[in-house]
Amino acid sequence: MEFPCRDVELLNRKWRDDSVGRFNKRRDLSWVTADDLLAIHETRPERLWKPVRQLEHASNLIRNIVLKREAGNR
Repeated sequence: MEFPCRDVELLNRKWRDDSVGRFNKRRDLSWVTADDLLAIHETRPERLWKPVRQLEHASNLIRNIVLKREAGNR
């Protein structure tokens, strides 16, 4: 699984400006490193998107993604 790195500010701005539509309760998106994501998942999971919080074995999944990416860059 890989997500292309792109600027999320446009989407965040649209969500902030949508006070009555389907995005009125959305949080801002931001890119974080795998280490930061692991730390947030372990200490402050409420800050994460619900599907990420509910992933089974999320820490292992994140570490495996990093390892595969690093192996592909060798």
